[in-house]
Amino acid sequence: MVLKPGRSSESDANDELKRAAQLTLRADAREAALPSLRGRVLRLLARRDWSCAALRERLQSQSLEAGETEKLEAILDEFTERGWISDARYAEAVVRQRKDRYGKAAIARRLKQAGVAEAAINEAVGTLDADHEFQTRSEEHTSELQSRETI
Repeated sequence: MVLKPGRSSESDANDELKRAAQLTLRADAREAALPSLRGRVLRLLARRDWSCAALRERLQSQSLEAGETEKLEAILDEFTERGWISDARYAEAVVRQRKDRYGKAAIARRLKQAGVAEAAINEAVGTLDADHEFQTRSEEHTSELQSRETI
């Protein structure tokens, strides 16, 4: 430690301790500001419905610390029991969002990719009737023909 004129080594040491304490407090504040795993799950669920598998994949793609995988499974199980995570509700939401642009097969494929159980997929896609499938295909065909005519 280099002594500065008019300063004692004791005051320099105190200054260094104060700086170290401030840095530690800042680091602690940053860690406290980071949301807990439970908070991250709740934040995602507050925005939209998720399938349990898609939510698990999303959170595991983020850097989970050691032991958080088991904690994540416990949180997902708890939230599923409470009804906050529902594959059936997620499947219904996807069907509502995509029914006007996609057919049954495309919607079912999207739900399967999201990890939704086959029973929930069949139930949600089963709400679409055959007329809907025909109407969607005829609208696609009509818009394709119209775009060809304008060229």
